[in-house]
Amino acid sequence: MQSRRIQRPMRRPRYRVIGGVPSIELKLRSPRQLFDERDPAPFRERDLDDDAVRYIVTSFRELKDQDDVKVQLYFESLGEFEQNPTDIGRAIHSFFRYESEMRRRDLKSIFHQGLFSLAIGLSFITLCTWFAYAVHAEHPPFWQSLIHELLLVTGWVSMWKPISIFLHDWWPIADDMKTYARLSEVEVELSPLKSAVSTPTPEPQVARIPVKKDLALA
Repeated sequence: MQSRRIQRPMRRPRYRVIGGVPSIELKLRSPRQLFDERDPAPFRERDLDDDAVRYIVTSFRELKDQDDVKVQLYFESLGEFEQNPTDIGRAIHSFFRYESEMRRRDLKSIFHQGLFSLAIGLSFITLCTWFAYAVHAEHPPFWQSLIHELLLVTGWVSMWKPISIFLHDWWPIADDMKTYARLSEVEVELSPLKSAVSTPTPEPQVARIPVKKDLALA
């Protein structure tokens, strides 16, 4: 009896390739929806909306092996950006450039903290080790061994923080810094929303940023 091979359906592409470049696509009503309305700064200097940033960063990390990635934005209306649509791309680049710089400062700060903690830890473990081997011989063997081990363990516990910083804590910060630095130079393309609606099947993943109740969209 011949065995039947189960044919699995082909997996649909998660991101569409536009002009030969994998694209992160977002559908928005207007550029206002892209920015954080809680930020009192002018639109071109505002932080981006949290949902938009989360989607762009997550998608970019999924495409991190690609040499080129593009952010494709679809708008119903450009509103006040009608005369200067390139300001939207500049605002996105400026935001991620600022975030990359903040991560660079965080990385510098955590290494400074690690070196300071390392100096304290080495000094404390040296002191504990000296006391551990300086336990008077007249103590009973049990208490002498207990005090010796307690001092050594306490000394090594003081090394936990610097070891954690230099082995683990700095990696996520460095990864964020690299990701934001690349996003600060990513190509940003604007298109009318109707061009996204007419996308041929299979449909790629296109994010819709939810409209906040307190937004006054154009």
